[in-house]
Formats: sequence, structure tokens, C-alpha cells
Amino acid sequence: MRAAGRYWVAGVVAGCLALGAVALARSGTRSPASAAPSASARAAAPILAATDVTAMFQRYAGAGGGWTGGDNTASVALPDGRVAWLFSDTYLGHVAADHTRPRDTPFVHNTIVVQDGATARGTLHGGSDAAPLPLVGPAGDDYYWAQDGLVAGGALRVFYNRYHRFGSGLWDFTLTGSALATFALPGLRLTTVTDLPLGDTVAWGAAVLQDGGFTYVYGSERTGDALRFAHLARARDPAGAWEFWDGTGWTTRAERSARLLSGVGTGFSVQRAGDRYVLVTTEGNLPFDPSIVAYTSASPAGPWAGPVQLYTPAEALAYDARLHPELARPGRLLISYNVNSADPGTAYLDARVYRPRFVEVAWPPGAPTGPAPAGLVAAVNDVRPMLRWKAVAGAGRYWVYERDLTAGQTHPARRPDPVTGTEADAGLLKEGHTYEFRVAAGDGVLSAAVTATRTKPLVPSGLRARALPSGRIALSWDDPGAHLWYWLYQRDATAGAPWRRADYPIDDTGGFTTVPLLHGHAYEFRITAIGAAGESGPSRTVRVTARYAVPPAPTGLRVVPGDGKADLTWTESAPYYRIYYRDVTAGATTYTQGVFLLDEPKATVGLLIDGHTYDFRVTAVRNGAEGPPGTPVRATLPAPTPGPSVTPSR
Repeated sequence: MRAAGRYWVAGVVAGCLALGAVALARSGTRSPASAAPSASARAAAPILAATDVTAMFQRYAGAGGGWTGGDNTASVALPDGRVAWLFSDTYLGHVAADHTRPRDTPFVHNTIVVQDGATARGTLHGGSDAAPLPLVGPAGDDYYWAQDGLVAGGALRVFYNRYHRFGSGLWDFTLTGSALATFALPGLRLTTVTDLPLGDTVAWGAAVLQDGGFTYVYGSERTGDALRFAHLARARDPAGAWEFWDGTGWTTRAERSARLLSGVGTGFSVQRAGDRYVLVTTEGNLPFDPSIVAYTSASPAGPWAGPVQLYTPAEALAYDARLHPELARPGRLLISYNVNSADPGTAYLDARVYRPRFVEVAWPPGAPTGPAPAGLVAAVNDVRPMLRWKAVAGAGRYWVYERDLTAGQTHPARRPDPVTGTEADAGLLKEGHTYEFRVAAGDGVLSAAVTATRTKPLVPSGLRARALPSGRIALSWDDPGAHLWYWLYQRDATAGAPWRRADYPIDDTGGFTTVPLLHGHAYEFRITAIGAAGESGPSRTVRVTARYAVPPAPTGLRVVPGDGKADLTWTESAPYYRIYYRDVTAGATTYTQGVFLLDEPKATVGLLIDGHTYDFRVTAVRNGAEGPPGTPVRATLPAPTPGPSVTPSR
């Protein structure tokens, strides 16, 4: 999350950067930090409350000292009592009285702010105040982001990760490697930048711990499941040979480096507290979770127990929690975290957004108290996937923990929001992944774990279709599982129509009956099952012809012959009718169908021949279904009237 939020800011202001040769020098009049420490400097860094450190950076940003905000926020205590604050993306320049930044605010990818006593006194960057550059590395599409650092060999050593920007999108950057920069003391002059031949899979330097004669260097590996895993290396001298933890011991082969635990940020911290090691990070096991958590271990390599919930920032986009033991008060962890925004203009509209926040938490924490909830079940494949459990007496709220076992998540992650009842949505789980769930009542003990796998429903089998006398089609199938819905697909095969999905899903496992369809048309049907993980494949296709029950034959037919025509009436019994007739005198053996479909129980048949005998009959029509003919009626038209005789003249 740190990289996402931070690089978003880089994209906003990339157009403001001046491209040119790499300048690895401190800035001019605004960077007095490289000078010798003041007379008031102490041999140890000052002990400060979290509010004091937050206020220190707010004051410094508002004083026009050349730094107005940044992220990463790792700190290294220097031998003379000063503190080097290692920042990655940094806003320089100044801010207005209303806390806004000018749109042309200078922006660089890394800086160092130096604290002397309880005051931030200067910012180191490359280039000049008028045309600033990063302190380390170029200012173009290939750049360096700072990580953690240490004092070793009489110098400040800082780890940087190299990145390459390959597009304008939010995630269009990639890790290309890690490097170690050396700054001479006390002047903090950059002397060397050494590439580390460790590949581009792990971003090394995410955290640094000096313990027992070793420098432990932690790395952060991002996977395709958007999880970050911690790795560990150690060295007597970070500029010398490294060893890598392979899960059981130490090896000189970097490719055998093992994953320690999941859910770390791009940057995190490890410090020793008594006989335990404490790892603090923002919760990376759940996407965009700002919670700050701790894990503990008896060794720098783990195994790690946790998580312990330390603090939940009010800001939605908080990332890269770090420890600052050189400043912390006894019995407390001093933690910083970075703040960003998804709104492109926020960093300009409110300069306070892109600055670190500091909080303190008591350490060690108390043990969980209270009983664990019982009866936890996970119905993740329901249409509405739910977790349910039994109530704990007196519990006002519950916390849900989840772990993606398929993705290799090593520890459960507590969801940010508590639940007041005894059920919760199972969440947006990935298809085919197996999850582990636990629940705690308040600050009580975690429940027993239950596992469930989110899978697409099985393909429905046994699809059957039956034409009803009403013109509808009754469909039924074998239910492939509980709590499923279904999509119905159909097409009019007689008309050559394409497949069309119904407007609404079917929630009745007993089957479904269509609306009345066209009589005599063949229809094809298939269905799919809908579950929490998506839609199954289609069932087999069935074909059936829609039929209506035919209406009975009309009765009461009466025929009144006339001159060249016949008037017919009958008893009303259906919406529509058809007339049939044949010329008996002419020897016709088949009936001629009337041209029109009639909507009244009467008709006139014209263009008949006077003196001829005809048979007439009528059928009833309903919904396209034509019934049998009624009893025929025979009638003879009147003979033609003889015309006057004419006597021929002689």
C-alpha cells in the first residue's frame, strides 16, 4: 500500500520535476543539517512523546525550511545525538498560511531531514533549492525510494530500493533492485551508492535491526495475491557478505531466502524489547487496512506470534508503520505512519495530509481476557455468504479474523470493523481459495478456527422441460447444492433468435415456469447456478415446443344463403375463429380456409356461385392453438334469376 499511495503522488507531480544530471549534493542555504552539531546537541537522541514528534514536523514544514511533507519516515540515531530521518517521496518548497501547497511545489523521490535536539533543522537533497533533485539517484523514470538505515563503520548506511516507471497508471512501476548508500559522518556527505546483487524479487532494507554483533536486514516481497512477505538476511558488515534465512538456518544463497510471515508493508520495523523481538507493520493481510499490528518472536527469524492490535489510524490511507526506539519513552512503542489520499488534489489542498503521524502504545500488551465464542460456522458458498456463532454473555461486540490459506497468509488478520451481533458477512473471498476464520468477543480469546473454500457452484444436471396446456414451459433440474440461485437462458429456435438471459435470477430450487410462449414454436433452454464465488458453467440444453390446449369446436352454426354469398353466425366460445367452406356442386373434396382470422362469432362468405351447394364449418382459435371444426352445415345458394327473353329481328 505504501508504494501505491506514494507513487500516486509521484504521478501527480512528475511534470514538475526538472530532468538533468544526477546531483548527489546537499542543498544550499536551506540545508544547515550537514554542518557540525550545535552546542546543545547531546550524545543520545532526546526522549519525546508522540505528540512532540508530530508537532516537530508540523512546525518544520510550516517554517519554510525546505521540507513540507514526505513518506517512509525511518529514523536513525547518529553518534552525536542527532537523528537522521529518511524520507522517500518528498515535497519541498513552502506552504501557505492556509496549509495549501502551490501546484508547482518541488517534488523529489528521497531526502534526509536532520533533527538536532527536539528540532528538525535541515533537509538534504540533491541539486539546488531552485532546482532540487533527489539526494540519491536520478530524477526520471528510474529512481530510488529510501528504506531503513543504520550507523556502521563510522558512517550512516541507508538502504534504497530502485524502481522503474513504465507508464502513467497507478501501478505502472516495478522494483528493479536494491542499493546501499553511505554517508560520511558527521557531515552526512554522500560518498558511495552500491548496487546489491540480490535481484528484483525482494525489496531489501525494509527494516534493519542491529543485535548480537549482526546487522539483520529485512526485505519485503510482493506476490500476485497482493500480499507482502518478510524475508531476512544478516551480515557482520552490511557492505560485506550476507547470509539469508532459508526457514531452518542460514545460507549464502539469496535465492533460498524463505518467507518469514505475510502481511508486512513496504516498510516496517523490528526492535528488541526485553527478551522478545517486536515486528510492527501496517496490516497488509487485508487490502487497504490501515490498522497497525505487532508480532513477537524469541529470535529475529521467528517464528512470529500475533497479531497484536496496536492502533487503528483515523485516516483511510495510512501505510508504512515504523518504530523509533531511539526516541521512545520507557514502556512504550513510538510508532510513525504515513498518510496519503486517493484524491489527486488533496496533497495540494491540505499540506498536512502528506506528513507522518506519531502515536505511542504501551508495551508489553496485556493478555486476552474473556471466553472464546463457540459454534462458529462459515457458509461461504451461500448466495449471501455468512459467518455465524453463538453469543458470549455480556459481549457487546465481536471481532472477525480471517486468513487466506491458499495465498500463504501466515497469520489471521482482524477485520477493521467490529460486529455487534452473532453473524457477519463472509466477505469478498477469492474463488478456489481456502480461508480460515476465527471470532473473538471484545478483547477475549479467539474461537476455534473453521475453514471453508470459496468455489463456483457445480453445473446443474438433469434439466427437464415440459410443455403445459397454458403455453408455458415448466422447467426442473437436480439441485447442485444448498443456497444457490440460477440464471435461465432461452431462445426461440423456430425464429432463429439468439440466446437471452432472463432479467432476474431464479431463487426457487423446485424449478421454474416460463411465461406463455408462442404456440408451435420450438424453444431451447439451459441454466447456470449462481453462488457466492460466481456463476457455474451452463447445463445441458433441452428443446421443447410450446403448446396450448385447443379450444372446443364452435356450436350453433347457422347459414343464411344469399345472392353470391352466405351469412354465418354461431355461438361465441373463443377469442378467434376460422371459416372453412367447399363447393359440393363442383365436386370439391377439401375445404377452403377463409382469408381472415375472425374476432367475432359471425362472418360473410362472398364470391360464391348462385345455385351451388356449399358445406360450411367453423373452428375456434386461442393463443395460436386451433381447435377441431364444429358440425358442418350445408346450404344451397338461390338459383340465378332468368333474364328477359329477346326475339331476334328478321
